[in-house]
Amino acid sequence: MASPNGNEHDSASKRNEECREDIDGSSYNSLEEILSTLPRETGWTSEYIYRYQGLWINPNFVPGTLKAQQQFRARSTDIFLVTTPKSSTTWLKALIFSIVNRTSLLPNSVLKSGSRIVYICREPKDVFVSMRFFTRKIKQNWGFPSLSLEEACDLFTRGVSAYGPYWDHVLGYYKASLESPPNNILFLKYEEMKENILVQVKKLAGFLGHSFSLRKEESGVVQEIVDLCSFENLQNLEVNRTGTQQYLAKNEWYFRKGEVGDWKNHLTPQMIECLDRVTEQKFAGSGLTFQRQDGDT
Repeated sequence: MASPNGNEHDSASKRNEECREDIDGSSYNSLEEILSTLPRETGWTSEYIYRYQGLWINPNFVPGTLKAQQQFRARSTDIFLVTTPKSSTTWLKALIFSIVNRTSLLPNSVLKSGSRIVYICREPKDVFVSMRFFTRKIKQNWGFPSLSLEEACDLFTRGVSAYGPYWDHVLGYYKASLESPPNNILFLKYEEMKENILVQVKKLAGFLGHSFSLRKEESGVVQEIVDLCSFENLQNLEVNRTGTQQYLAKNEWYFRKGEVGDWKNHLTPQMIECLDRVTEQKFAGSGLTFQRQDGDT
């Protein structure tokens, strides 16, 4: 199959060189050798997606995952933003950066505390619809046939999606947020942020060790950050209108609607029933729920 650019062979060779790592105690000399040992399904953005250590992962991300597991060392000042794909990562990343970097001097409390994890989840039907639109563009750009809506829904409900199963990913961090110290993991919901962003931004700032003083709140600093990081402002930034990410994913593809409940415009009643049933089964007894929206069955 033709490559969208002339560097695919060079890129593959580089990834192979990076893959002389250990996986499950065995040594491998190439990316192909590693992938040949893993279960696979039809991919969302590539020809196939592979199951590695319980998660479904794009083959291009295997080398980086291995290196991160073996070599990454967390620091006490690190902040980890964790989400499933298409759960408002870009929005929260902008908010965290704006909160933490509104002053050039870090408070001592930040320097002395442990790493923080900020997790945001989103209603699974909206995640699925957003992911389907996003991955379809990438797959078409690479010359692969895109998944039909029915095929994509079948994969998603079976847990075959990037870093999925979605429900295991979300529930794992939700339970960890309940069991960990209060300053370790902050669990956020996209729908609650859209409903009252000012309250959520102040909550996020407090967790990050950058609480707003009353004077700052009264002077409108919180609203300024909200406006700076709004969907419309981020979407219209020059870098997001013209830039390109790794694997030729255009920055503009990361911005579609930024709405709650858009799934109602795309899913069939059967798909809605199936996704809701899986969500109810997976989250049963956990205490984790999503707000009901108009159109929920």
